[in-house]
Amino acid sequence: MNLSSGDHIAQLQMLQSALVRAKKSLRVELFGPGALLADTALVFFDALRNKRADLHVHIHTWTCLSEGAVLFWLGADTRSMRSDTWIEIPELPESAGERFEVCRSVPACEESPAATDTRTLLSHVGHWLPVSEVAGLRLFQHELSQFGLLDDEQENENLARYFKAPEIV
Repeated sequence: MNLSSGDHIAQLQMLQSALVRAKKSLRVELFGPGALLADTALVFFDALRNKRADLHVHIHTWTCLSEGAVLFWLGADTRSMRSDTWIEIPELPESAGERFEVCRSVPACEESPAATDTRTLLSHVGHWLPVSEVAGLRLFQHELSQFGLLDDEQENENLARYFKAPEIV
């Protein structure tokens, strides 16, 4: 998926189609400038959340991710990244104060729509990361591995070979 594509409707349709067509697993690869508006990311994240339960989605990013693209990447069942990439968690909107949870109603005069979307996005990110501690930071592979967010493909291949039944000759 090219995140720099301006046609997010086409990207969503492509993602939804791939989620329906995939048999047991789907691998999504992210390219381009790794940023999505919060609202667009929430739409893509919703598509991932509503996939079939028996479908495993892995997202690999070839680019650094920021803003809403981080939530899309986190929404996969497993994830990986190019060795020198990072993710950047958005800053908390000023209107959020110490709380960034999703509220059902917010007076429009107190918060812009973009700030509400960012707060909603950060609420979801909070399922994987301590948002209040990492907001505004760039996190590299080492930190992301410590949070258990990366799927180590090489290690998985080594384990699969190790536990593979010996061939009968």
